[in-house]
Amino acid sequence: SVPVITGLQPTDLEGHPPSARVAAGISLLRVLLRSETALIQQISEIDVSRPDGPVLYTVEGVEVRIGAEDWEARLGRLQGVLAQIRAGGEAVSAIDLRFRDQVVLKTMSR
Repeated sequence: SVPVITGLQPTDLEGHPPSARVAAGISLLRVLLRSETALIQQISEIDVSRPDGPVLYTVEGVEVRIGAEDWEARLGRLQGVLAQIRAGGEAVSAIDLRFRDQVVLKTMSR
């Protein structure tokens, strides 16, 4: 299955070419498809409504802030982080990949 692109307004779809939000959502979807990894199966939604770049949501509901650039590298890091989280059994509500050489995890309070 392919993630749903959300966060669009009707005006985003009226222009030709489409708005920057539409373009960002489609570009990120293409990067996910090109990666040829299982990562795309773990992403349910791409929200393009935020000014600081798209936000992904995993099928488990984890929010992933990916920022507006360098998506290939950040998606590669995301794949590793998700594998570590699964292996460690940690309950994470959000992952922030917008910082260079740093991943910020927000754990769920028990």
